[in-house]
Amino acid sequence: MKRTRPICVMIFVILSTLLGPASEALWGLDIVLERIYRGYTTFHTDIYWVSPDTLAITNYDKPYMLLFNIEQNRGKMVTVEDVPDKTQCHYEIIDADLDAQKLILQVYYEKERFKDIYQHYLYDVATGRITNLETEAEAIRANPEAYFKDFRYYFASEKEPISKTAYRYILYRYDRYTGVKERLYFSEEPLYYFDILQYDEERGLFFAKNSLVNYQNFFIIPYDGNTLGTPQDIGYERGGNAALLLGRYIVGAGESVEEDFAKVVIRKINSKQIVQKIPQLETNFGYSQRVFAVNPRKNLLAVLGLNYNQLQYPDFPDCISIYRYIPEAEINDDRVRFRSGPSTSADILGVFTKKDRVKIYERSEKPMTIGDQTSYWYKVKKSDGKEVWVFGAFLTFLD
Repeated sequence: MKRTRPICVMIFVILSTLLGPASEALWGLDIVLERIYRGYTTFHTDIYWVSPDTLAITNYDKPYMLLFNIEQNRGKMVTVEDVPDKTQCHYEIIDADLDAQKLILQVYYEKERFKDIYQHYLYDVATGRITNLETEAEAIRANPEAYFKDFRYYFASEKEPISKTAYRYILYRYDRYTGVKERLYFSEEPLYYFDILQYDEERGLFFAKNSLVNYQNFFIIPYDGNTLGTPQDIGYERGGNAALLLGRYIVGAGESVEEDFAKVVIRKINSKQIVQKIPQLETNFGYSQRVFAVNPRKNLLAVLGLNYNQLQYPDFPDCISIYRYIPEAEINDDRVRFRSGPSTSADILGVFTKKDRVKIYERSEKPMTIGDQTSYWYKVKKSDGKEVWVFGAFLTFLD
């Protein structure tokens, strides 16, 4: 079968970039404002990190997807060939895998009055290759892992009413391509209905919201692959002036207080590490589904129109802000070697002593197993300002 390839138009995005030492203590971590890109409409816009340096941006009113490299300040418009009217179609990112540098793209257009046609594509950010998931169905069915890898599956819950006010819920794992669903859990007790937003495989936690209350509470739910644990309320409600949702157990952020987002309550939620691998969370402003995205490889946070003096929408400025969040960690063993790179073959530059404190700036692409310990490598800044790499098993992330 013929593969559909994208039309890629290289453009320089005319954006205003702000670089400098500006810093705001918005959360319990050091957070530095690194860049502001102005001139891109954020209304009806979604953003995803699709590589350590690249954002994928879609806007309902624009018939293309924009890939923007923040290091090169360079953008690339991506469109697909096999849609009848290339100017009256809408692009939407269904899911993205930062480590695999791939995303699932939905393109839809109106063929007849009130009848939308949807087409789905797999886009490889590194190579620029695009695959039509409908026309390549036979090849995908023969070797689905070569196409979908980690994000072939997603989780969702369905409710079953028990009374007028209570539900029990069934958790399913869906095959994103075939549509086949596998029941993973069936609640025995009447519980409120939880919408599953994200699953953190490394920690064995679901991030979910209770959708049956006026102010939607958010929860983490332990799941070890077989058993679903008791939901734990993280103490955050979608309402009031807290218009920007950030999972505190991921970035260390909390609820806004005194109508000033720069002052935040920090509550630690059952975690040994602050920075975890959940690339992005969902919001529900109606304007956009993805108003911010977390890049755990480089500790970057991309936010659409963040105005922390007044977060109440629709007063978002048209800009994309890039923040770097910088956790602090402590060395938990004596004579821990630090190296020039994320590998045991990299040059040894010296040793840490127990209780030394460092700032975390980056992590390796993949974890490594050394002896009986598996962890990422982390680029850290020492007290003398020098940046080195250390194996994560020797770090204890601080609150």
